Amino acid sequence: MQTQVKIHGSNANYFFASIDVSQRESNGGLVVVRDVKIPITSTTHQLLNNYAQGQVLTLEQKNGEFLDVYFIGNDEFNYLFSSHV
Repeated sequence: MQTQVKIHGSNANYFFASIDVSQRESNGGLVVVRDVKIPITSTTHQLLNNYAQGQVLTLEQKNGEFLDVYFIGNDEFNYLFSSHV
């Protein structure tokens, strides 16, 4: 799902992110996992380039909901975050 988000507490504008929702097994049960891909652009590069693996990022969605995700790395085009590591 493509949605607009911004970093909670920042003065930055909203930017687009892709949020995929799935279920994974964890400790004998199922958990809902949100994987977030944020395209690497000049704006997001300035905001996210210094995140270390495992560091928490709180995103504010345009609808007012908040989402805590952990930095897991990046690929050629995106910063990759997940609600569960």
